[in-house]
Amino acid sequence: MNNIKQFKISTGDEIICEVVEWSTEDNPDIVVRKALKIVCIDDDTKGVRYYNFKPWMTMQEGDDVFLCINSEHIIAEGNPTAKILKYFLDAVEVNNLSEEDIQERIDSYIDKMKDQLQSAEGDSDSNVILFDRNKLH
Repeated sequence: MNNIKQFKISTGDEIICEVVEWSTEDNPDIVVRKALKIVCIDDDTKGVRYYNFKPWMTMQEGDDVFLCINSEHIIAEGNPTAKILKYFLDAVEVNNLSEEDIQERIDSYIDKMKDQLQSAEGDSDSNVILFDRNKLH
């Protein structure tokens, strides 16, 4: 996985991508694919910071989409940590899912939530009280 790099671009964007071809003396462009922008969101009320991945360029995602980055616009380069690399690979996998696969995952998640709810209802030692939203308590 040494071809996965994290770049800080002169625009301020921070991206993670797979480098397919590095720049040369004759050509300053770096060819990449699977380029995702790292988005940082601070929640000051909770005192936490969230990170999210978004496609770096609109509608430019997938294994068959290649982008060129001018190496003169890269101000920093690094190897992603194991944690961010795992999140990146998970995001790439999700980006490659078909609509049917996504719906299947959603349905599976809903089924798990229903099972947890049913087991919580049947557990007399549970400290969860379920209320009927259609009834005034």
